Amino acid sequence: MTPEFLVEERLKQHGHRALQELDSYWHGLAVRGDLPKRAEVDPAAIQDALEFAFIADRVGRSHARFRVAGGAISGVVGTEVAGLPLSTLLHHGSRATLDAALARCFAGRLLLELTLGTRPDRTGQTATATLRLYPLLGARGEVGHLLGAFVATSGGGNHLSRFDVTDMRETPWTNCTVPARPRQTGHLRLVIDNT
Repeated sequence: MTPEFLVEERLKQHGHRALQELDSYWHGLAVRGDLPKRAEVDPAAIQDALEFAFIADRVGRSHARFRVAGGAISGVVGTEVAGLPLSTLLHHGSRATLDAALARCFAGRLLLELTLGTRPDRTGQTATATLRLYPLLGARGEVGHLLGAFVATSGGGNHLSRFDVTDMRETPWTNCTVPARPRQTGHLRLVIDNT
């Protein structure tokens, strides 16, 4: 095995763990009864996933812009992505698909998972990636932000590429409040009063 292969496999494993960590973190915040607020996101709590994570701000009805993003994302795009639209990750032909999904996410409080793929390069190689988006509430109680993760899942993490959407899963958010525990009552005693 070449050192490059080992590094690539290590990055993939780290990326998969980052996806799991971010998913658990968002659901842990949501268990409080409503969608998490942007202000509740603590980068220190997802430190091991930060390289692949980002916060995006809603722009209008169906767009989002990177506010902050981990280095692995900028590495794939080939430039610092803060301030750029989320659609920067995609070829022009897939951007309308993302816009429509974002509109549904914002209006319907959906969790999104997009599977992405590149077109073959000069050597015939392709790359795949996973883009996950979790809605966050803004100051006025609307979905105004996204907590997200972008992880190259095959083909390595350093392709300076744009992707096409190859598959998408939308999951409706439901109130994740922990059900109340049944109230425990003491044992009943029979008390006889002979007076």
